[in-house]
Amino acid sequence: MTDDSLESVAAHGIRGRGPMGLVPRWSYAEPPEFGRLIADGAEDGRRWAARRARRAVSAALSAVLLLSAAAGGGCMVLSARARTLESERAAVEECSDSLRRLSALESRAMKARRRMDDAVSRLDQSYDLDRLVPLSATRPPEVPAVSCFADPAKAAARADRAAKGLSDWLKPVEAALNPARP
Repeated sequence: MTDDSLESVAAHGIRGRGPMGLVPRWSYAEPPEFGRLIADGAEDGRRWAARRARRAVSAALSAVLLLSAAAGGGCMVLSARARTLESERAAVEECSDSLRRLSALESRAMKARRRMDDAVSRLDQSYDLDRLVPLSATRPPEVPAVSCFADPAKAAARADRAAKGLSDWLKPVEAALNPARP
């Protein structure tokens, strides 16, 4: 600064915005009291610290709210996924139970068919041959290939229909295979 600019500053005073806030207007002709300058600086520092603290608290609260919203959304997504997986697991388990029942009925039907063929071929009089001979002309219904992987509900329904067909065929055959009572 030159002497002219210092004289201009002294004549007109200084007023502007500094890093700590508004700088008070005073002139070099009337210097302010040192205590007042210290008090103004301290007050500016307190205001700056208060603004800084409010901003920090605001930022912290915003972060907490954002994290809690994200965690809540994540929990909702995981909860929905868990319900979906649970229902899928239940459907697969139901399908597996249907396939086990079908397999057991198929095994019983094959054994009954072998026993019926044996009794008819030997003309075993201990059985009711009048009922067995017409039944020997029938075959158990075909069991479809069923898999629980693609659509467990549809596969369970197919297995249940096939099991009902086998059961309907098996009832009269097993009744006729019971030894005839005199």
